[in-house]
Amino acid sequence: MTLPISSAWTRSSTEARRRWDAWNRLGCPDPGTEVKPGDLRRVGLYGGAQGIWVDKQKTVSDSFSDGIAVSVLHTDSAYPDEISEGGTRYHYPKTDRPDSRDAGEVGAVKNCQKSSLPLLFITRPTPGSASRLCRWAWVEDWNDTVQEFYLSFDARPALSGREPAFDPTEARKSRRALAKVRSGQSRFRFLVEKRYGAECAVCGIGIRAMLQAAHIVAKEFNGTDDPRNGLMLCANHHAAFDAMLFSVEPDSLELVPCAGESVSSLVLLRGTLQHLRLKPAIEALRIRYAAHPA
Repeated sequence: MTLPISSAWTRSSTEARRRWDAWNRLGCPDPGTEVKPGDLRRVGLYGGAQGIWVDKQKTVSDSFSDGIAVSVLHTDSAYPDEISEGGTRYHYPKTDRPDSRDAGEVGAVKNCQKSSLPLLFITRPTPGSASRLCRWAWVEDWNDTVQEFYLSFDARPALSGREPAFDPTEARKSRRALAKVRSGQSRFRFLVEKRYGAECAVCGIGIRAMLQAAHIVAKEFNGTDDPRNGLMLCANHHAAFDAMLFSVEPDSLELVPCAGESVSSLVLLRGTLQHLRLKPAIEALRIRYAAHPA
């Protein structure tokens, strides 16, 4: 397996060359090849049982006082959609150690993006396995509010900067390709949650395990994974939204139940999306509303 192509590698900084050389000494395993933790430690890509590995001796500098994370270990999680084909959500560490140490490790992961360096994403093939799987990932973005990173397995640019023009649909894909797109739900959820916050947009429930990222223009109609085509909804209201039991009036942002239902019967406690600091794209809302049952 080759590393993702990036300007970081062509610039060949000292740390970039070190990671490249270590990867070659490991044998450049593909994502499905199991490796021994001892071999990861031997080549300097992992340092122990902790979730985030920072080789401070080699990566601390005046510019990066926390160092630059070399690898992260993903442990079993309550969120089954965290890892997808294109990347993964990764939680900030929450340990019994001093807060400054956890904060330093978070800073070291952020420094990967700031220094244009990838880190090694390490998982277990099965819970409790003695071997590891690993692949390179890029720190694409982070959300301090919910304490989560998004790590991309592709060499994508950072998510910061001016929003591009909104296109509510993607180019039509085959059924097989569409199934692959669905596996990117982890990134879509990260983006939607960062845009709108970790609570249901229509009832306000804020238990993250109950929240889902819903498409306004559905994937079966080629809806884009742009977060402006999304809403954060609880599982119940996501199901109701997909079943067309309610929609959103594009101009007023009022929630509109379908015939036979009501705001109270659907427990639409907010009645409108005006409370959202950032609003969904009106183009997506118009397409959705045009399909709303009379």
